[in-house]
Amino acid sequence: MTSESVGAARKAFAVLSRLSTYRDGASLTELVTAVGYPPSTMHRVLRDLVEAGFAIQDPVTKLYWIGPEVTRIARRRPQDDLLRAIARPHLQQLADRTGETVFISVLGGFEVLSVDCVLSGRRLRMWGEPGSRGPLHATAQGKAMLSRMPETARARVIAALPLDRYTRNTITRKAELEADVVAAAERGFAINNEERDEGSVSIAAPIVHPAGRLIGAMSIGAPLQRWTLEEMIREFRQDLLETAAQIADRMSALAHSPGEGGTIELLADEPTARTPTAGSG
Repeated sequence: MTSESVGAARKAFAVLSRLSTYRDGASLTELVTAVGYPPSTMHRVLRDLVEAGFAIQDPVTKLYWIGPEVTRIARRRPQDDLLRAIARPHLQQLADRTGETVFISVLGGFEVLSVDCVLSGRRLRMWGEPGSRGPLHATAQGKAMLSRMPETARARVIAALPLDRYTRNTITRKAELEADVVAAAERGFAINNEERDEGSVSIAAPIVHPAGRLIGAMSIGAPLQRWTLEEMIREFRQDLLETAAQIADRMSALAHSPGEGGTIELLADEPTARTPTAGSG
């Protein structure tokens, strides 16, 4: 990296740092005054930040705000990167064998937080992307993770969930959700029967540390035009469960391998006492 590029990076960081302190947006003049760069330099830095997604500009007021790319980076967690790296080849193999989209997620507060997915190569398919969020009660992965929570923790989470309706099949009664989660725990996998999106079905398995603690969940999703839920269970259940176990074993082995500064924390977030919001996915 040249001295010129280092200088440009420092300018960008300085502007971002200052911009983050403005809750209601900042004008070019305010940033020039606060940071001390000439207007031409500030304009160039802001233009580059906007193009890269690190800042946004309101087309009407012309005010600048912190952009979505900053939020995305801030939300990344080292344990999620490790889970993604370990799981990726397993997800790819499972997607190749089934021909359908495969997802892996962790708990993100009261939501499902997508870590990675391998999309089906077919034109009609389920879609997702890392970083997207979804409701615990209306996704197979969410219910799979609920199924492996300690009963007291699960009861607190279910009591706090809003149980928003997305389709006619969405579970909106807490007692019904509890019964569905208990059934998932007994059979070892959870189901989504058009509960988040009409015309799509999925099955999910929890990814659990050998000591019993939850790491996350993975699922196979497909359009109802290609598979009924019963057909998915019959054809894909064993592959799904075996793949989840393989990922858990690998994560467990790495978690107990000492590195610089100690062991790696791999487990999903504990839900915190905040109001959950429904996300996509």
